[in-house]
Amino acid sequence: MKLRHCLIIVFACCAALWSESPSIADDAVRTSLAGLEWHVVTDVWPPFRIEQETGLVGIDVDILKALSTSLGLRLRISRAPWGRCLKMLETGAADAMIGLAKSAEREVYIRYVPTSYYTCSPRFYILAGARRAVLTYDDLEGMRVGYVAQSRYFEPFDSDTKLQKYAVPTERQLLELLLAGRVDVMVGTDCQVDYELAEAGLLERVVVAPYRPDAHTRLYLGFSRKSRFVPRIALFDDAMRDLLEKGALKQIRASYLPDSSVSGR
Repeated sequence: MKLRHCLIIVFACCAALWSESPSIADDAVRTSLAGLEWHVVTDVWPPFRIEQETGLVGIDVDILKALSTSLGLRLRISRAPWGRCLKMLETGAADAMIGLAKSAEREVYIRYVPTSYYTCSPRFYILAGARRAVLTYDDLEGMRVGYVAQSRYFEPFDSDTKLQKYAVPTERQLLELLLAGRVDVMVGTDCQVDYELAEAGLLERVVVAPYRPDAHTRLYLGFSRKSRFVPRIALFDDAMRDLLEKGALKQIRASYLPDSSVSGR
C-alpha cells in the first residue's frame, strides 16, 4: 500500500510539472520533426511564386523557408500545374500546398493550417474602353468570362452554370485571352492580377470593373490528409502565428511589394 501511495504521489507531481510546463511537451514534439523533409507542390503566381532560372522565389517561398527554419524541417518545392498540385494532395503524392483558398470540396482531402497568412479580394477585369460595363453581377450574363481552372473565387460565381465561362490553366494565359479579345471579362484575385498588370505595364489597358464582389479570399497553407505531418498541424499553426506576430510576414511582403501596390493584408 505504501508503495502504491508513493507511486501515486510521484505521478501526481510529474503531471503537475508537465501541466505547468507545456513547452516541455511542445519541445518534444518539435524535436520529432527535426530533419524531416516536407514536399510542397505549387505553381507560378506572382508575387507569391515567381519563376526564375534558379527556381521559384516570392512571398510564399519565403514563408515556406521561414516555417522550415522554425520547425527544423528540410523543404522540397516542386512546380506543377495548379490542378495537378491539388490532385497530388488528394492522392498523398505531396505533403502540402500554399496559397490555398478554402472550399468544402477541397476540405475532403486537405487539412488547412488554421491561421490565414494573406487576404485578397476577387475582382473582374475588362479592357479599358470596353463597350459593355460590368456594374452588377447580372451584367456578366451573356459575356464571355475567363477564369483559371480549379480556382475558387466567390459564390455564386464558382457554382454558377448559367454563365459562359472559359477556363485556362494560368493567370498569364487568362490575361492573354482578354488582351486578344477572346473573352470579354476575366475574374482574378487582386493581390495577384494587380501585381501582374503593373509588372507588364498594362494598368492603362486593363482596368478593374466597377462591380466589386463583397467577398474576400483568405490564403492558407494546407496539407494532404494523407501526409504524415497532419498530426503536427498545430506546430505549423504556432509557427505561422509567430511569423505574423513578430512582423516577419510584413517584412517578407515588403521585400516584394515596396510600393504596397497589392491589397492583401
